Amino acid sequence: MTSEPQRTFLRESVERYLEEATGRRLESIERARAAIKLEEERGRLIKQQLDEIRRHAERIRAAARLQGDFEQPIGRFVSAPTPVAPPRLGEFVLFFLYSPDKVEGVLGDFNERFVAMSSRFGRPLAITWYWWQITRSASAFVLGTLGSVLSFARFVGGGQ
Repeated sequence: MTSEPQRTFLRESVERYLEEATGRRLESIERARAAIKLEEERGRLIKQQLDEIRRHAERIRAAARLQGDFEQPIGRFVSAPTPVAPPRLGEFVLFFLYSPDKVEGVLGDFNERFVAMSSRFGRPLAITWYWWQITRSASAFVLGTLGSVLSFARFVGGGQ
C-alpha cells in the first residue's frame, strides 16, 4: 500500500509527464504545420517560375514564327523542323573547285545561306541560288587556271 504522500507524488509525476508529453506533441504539431507552410510556399514559387518559363518559351516561339523558323506542333509534342540540305552533287563539285583548307569554309558559308534562303524563299529558289554560286565559282576557277596556264606559256615561250 502506498501512503498519501506517495500517491500525491505519483499523481504529480504523472501529470508533469503528461504535460511534457502534450507540450512535445504540440511542438511537433507546430513544427509540422510550419514545414507544411514552407512546402506550400515553395510549391507556389515553383509554380510561378514554371509559368514564367512557359511564357518565355511562348515568346521565343512567337519570335521564331515571325522569322519563319518555327516548329510545327503535333498534339502535345513538338516536332523539329525538317532539315534542309543543299544538293549533294553541288557539294561534290565544290570539293574539286577549292583546296582542302578552303573547302570546309566555303561549304559552311554556302550551306548556311542555302538553309536561310530555303526557309525564306522556298527550296526550289534556294537550289537555283546554290547552283548559280557553284557556276560562278567554277567560272572563276576556270578563268584563274586559264590565266595561270597562259602566263606560264608566255613565260616558257619567251614572252611572246
